[in-house]
Amino acid sequence: MSGARTGLPLIGGVLLGVAITFLLSPPPDESPAFCPASRVPEFVDNSEHWVVVQEKTPQSPPSDAKQTPQVVRARFAATELGIRERILVLVWAETGRLAVALNGTLARHVSRVVALADSARLDVEMSLLPSVIPFKSNGLHAHTHILNAVFNYTLQENYDWFLLMKESTYINPFALERMISKMSWHHKLILGVPDALNTGRCILDGGILLSNPSMQMLIQQRHVCNNMLAATEENGLEMCIHAATNVTCRREFEGLEYNFWRVSGTDAPHEALQRWSLESPTLNSSLAVGNILSTADASALHDHFIRVEVDRVDVEIASLEVEIEGMGDDLPDGPSWPVGTRPYSKPPNRYQAPVWEFFTATEIFKNEPNQNVRPLEGSDKEDIDEVIQEAKRRIEVEELNTSIEFVRVSGGYRIWDAGRGMDYMVDLVYRDAHTEETIERRIHLARIIEQTSLVNTVPYVKEDADLTIVVPIAEEIEVLPARRLLARQARLCVGAAEESRHTRVVVAVSARVEAKSVTYIQNDLEELKKRCKRSALDASLLSVSSDNPSSLHAAEALDEAIDHFGPQSMFLLLSPYADIQKELLDRARINTIKKFQVFLPIPFMEFHPTISGMDLKDGEKIDDEGWRQSALSKLKDPAPPTRTKPLIVQKEHGRFDPLDFSVVCIYGSDYMEVRPRLTNGKRIDIGSAFLNMPGGVHVLRAIEPALRIRYHRQECDADLEEDDLSRCIQSRRENLAAKDQLARLVFNKE
Repeated sequence: MSGARTGLPLIGGVLLGVAITFLLSPPPDESPAFCPASRVPEFVDNSEHWVVVQEKTPQSPPSDAKQTPQVVRARFAATELGIRERILVLVWAETGRLAVALNGTLARHVSRVVALADSARLDVEMSLLPSVIPFKSNGLHAHTHILNAVFNYTLQENYDWFLLMKESTYINPFALERMISKMSWHHKLILGVPDALNTGRCILDGGILLSNPSMQMLIQQRHVCNNMLAATEENGLEMCIHAATNVTCRREFEGLEYNFWRVSGTDAPHEALQRWSLESPTLNSSLAVGNILSTADASALHDHFIRVEVDRVDVEIASLEVEIEGMGDDLPDGPSWPVGTRPYSKPPNRYQAPVWEFFTATEIFKNEPNQNVRPLEGSDKEDIDEVIQEAKRRIEVEELNTSIEFVRVSGGYRIWDAGRGMDYMVDLVYRDAHTEETIERRIHLARIIEQTSLVNTVPYVKEDADLTIVVPIAEEIEVLPARRLLARQARLCVGAAEESRHTRVVVAVSARVEAKSVTYIQNDLEELKKRCKRSALDASLLSVSSDNPSSLHAAEALDEAIDHFGPQSMFLLLSPYADIQKELLDRARINTIKKFQVFLPIPFMEFHPTISGMDLKDGEKIDDEGWRQSALSKLKDPAPPTRTKPLIVQKEHGRFDPLDFSVVCIYGSDYMEVRPRLTNGKRIDIGSAFLNMPGGVHVLRAIEPALRIRYHRQECDADLEEDDLSRCIQSRRENLAAKDQLARLVFNKE
């Protein structure tokens, strides 16, 4: 009963589920049953452009296969190309007394001098030599240590010639250079003084000159010298060289002779050198002098051979002059004067013809657009006075047998040629003492460029240096020009590409500027930073608490900027009236070199806008009477003039003023060195303080079209230094307008 009670609900539930399934399912189809045909699936073939890549299993090479050798590149190009130095001098310093003197006389004429000395005999003076190799004897011969040192330092690979010598031997560097320059180092060659026994060895007292193949053989076969017995260390080295190389010592090769002079007797060379040179002319042609005793002997011999070399060069020059004079008529340009110098440069066309400057004893007529004649003074007077004296001396030498008296200088001309020098033609007037007849003589003189050298110490500079632009504002009248400069800078810094170099604009305002104007400048600087965000430009305002005029305020502004940003930065001091292009900043960066060069560009100074016609409106003419009266009144008006036309670098709009030093680019550390010079007297600008700058710092002046200075009234204080005052007056007068414009204003004519 219990089982039926449990199974009945389960069976009832199953039956109920089956009944509901039959009721809800659709009726069966009456059509005959069949299996529909299965649909063939369609496949898309995308393997038409496939490329089958079958990777092969890498196989390890057999153990006996040879590996491909790798190319070992040399560390230096000279090593890979086989380029060697000319000669190496190996000095065996037995005592060390003369090695220092020998290094001072010989080292500057040869590639390298190496001193080899026993470490037990090294003193303080000898240890300071740039190339000294010490060794310890340890019971071995000295030549063993010398050859091992050459091998250990691989000196045999780097030189064409080798000279082994003692410290008591003096070498004539001029004769040595002439000999090795005319001989080929490819031969197995040993030059020197053969010994008296004719054994094929060279004596060390006279020096032993070995070619590179001979030295290579000596180093490779140096082991044959280990058990060599000799009476002295010198004989051991001589025997070692002969035995290892198997090359006989020679005194002459290809017509060149190895001359040797041995000092004998009791006379010291520095005392008897003059007498020896007169008694035996072979001394002057000697390559080596042996057995010197002191440093005084070495110095005296070196001075003597320098004089001999100078005399030899003078003789060669005289012979060349005779030869050139003989063939001068066959040259295309004819004989040159002075002999051997280039002739006058031929102008390429009639527009580039050279201009001669005419001068008298008191005046000089230079090739300047705004000035015809200037008084002869300063360096020009010293130059011309010296030329006149030389002309008088030469004429008096030529007219030695005649009685003539100098009367006056009629005139003269001079011209500068960058490849030749300065040439002069001087006309002198003489009077015959007997006949009272006037005689005119013209003489041609020249200052030829003789001593030229390449500047090989200029540092390498790039245009990626950070730059700080300093704009000083000393007066209220300079606020508006400075704001225009900031607006110009905002237009220049707008660019698509970002810059990695940093530019900073600093405006230094004095206490005389009103607070309202300072607020305007501060707003302009904030706007400048927003617009130049992509150009890595920063802007800041500095307050300079001083009541100084414009020139001294500029120096104090630069002092304040250096205190804020450090002396290692580059500073470009600009006038508030400046109008710049972007090229100026690039040239300032590349032309300013720390501790070497200061950049002082020559700006384009704008003429007065009214006189030059830059304020004319459309339809106005420059020759109207109303314009003339207006222009004359505006010249007396202290208000800044207005302009309606853009400033363009043209001769009608302005001029390049070489007397203006208001713009300067310099490193702060270089400026601090000349800062004391600005306190010695009142200066018109700080740029002039860098002229004749001590410490070997160059001053670069060049015309800069990207730097333009707007016209402004220039005040010349009477308390300025004399040179600055005269320069200020001259600059103010010439920057007013061109001469034709002033003439049109005064005379009212075109």
